[in-house]
Amino acid sequence: MSNFRRQNNPVSALVDELGDEPLALFAVIIGALVAGPALLWAFWTKVIAWALEHGVLVPVADASWTIPSAQAGLDGRRIAGAALFLIAVAAASVALTQHQRSHNAQRGVQ
Repeated sequence: MSNFRRQNNPVSALVDELGDEPLALFAVIIGALVAGPALLWAFWTKVIAWALEHGVLVPVADASWTIPSAQAGLDGRRIAGAALFLIAVAAASVALTQHQRSHNAQRGVQ
């Protein structure tokens, strides 16, 4: 991997910085894996209430697909919107990857 790419990659920078201390690196990784879901679970009711209030989710009575333990879900229109959003994100990712590969090929970087 080129030195330029390592310098601009925050994960590689963290590994380089903590590389001499594998226990510290392990603790950081485990902390990140535990903190994200734990924070989401702690704010689950607030997130669901906000999503219902702003029309992102619908009450369970109107939902075609329900979220377990949330008393809310998605109707057909919101399912289609979520699917289109995910397709757009995937297409943008593919386009960005192809652009980066062609740019790197022009520069002679593998």
